[in-house]
Amino acid sequence: MNTASGRHPVEGPAVPDLVRRLAATPVDLLDPRVHAPAALADLVELADGQPPRWNARVISQVDVLCGPQAPPVARVAALVAAWLVTAPVVRDSVVVRAALPGRLGDDPVVTAVEAMLTGPAMARRPHDWVQDPDGREEVARAFLVVLGLRGEGETAAESADRWLAVSTAERARLAGEIAVELRRAEELAARLAEQRAREAAARYTNH
Repeated sequence: MNTASGRHPVEGPAVPDLVRRLAATPVDLLDPRVHAPAALADLVELADGQPPRWNARVISQVDVLCGPQAPPVARVAALVAAWLVTAPVVRDSVVVRAALPGRLGDDPVVTAVEAMLTGPAMARRPHDWVQDPDGREEVARAFLVVLGLRGEGETAAESADRWLAVSTAERARLAGEIAVELRRAEELAARLAEQRAREAAARYTNH
């Protein structure tokens, strides 16, 4: 998939709209005891006005994402993601539909949920997607990132900079890179100190 670091990402939904949708997530969707596949089907029905007509492949996809064998955290994440992507501002977006990967017969909501559950949003707990203000913005932007979109009204640079500022995954990656550089610097300093010690010892023995 594309990311927000692309040169010309397409403008998608406004981040504040996505954040408000996450803040309004029904509390029942945060309960891992909820039958997630049925709740996901209900969200699709509410969005479309009719029961979903899932083929065998989509049913299997839903079962893997949030069926009884999926971890509780994945089931909650799937329902919160489904709540987000069934928002009218998302569901009615031509650019979102165009950005979603998938094959003929795939359900766009399920496809979007799968993209979120395999993307950088999972760096945070799903409860933080709803209950933490920073978490809401991070997940809203993570949704745009996995689709290669930028927030409405933002330039590509603004969108990318804001993503770097809120992304747990990006902060972890940068911290890892810094740690690697510090280790390399320490190793180099140790080698240089050892070399200077050998040179000093050689000068001493040659006198």
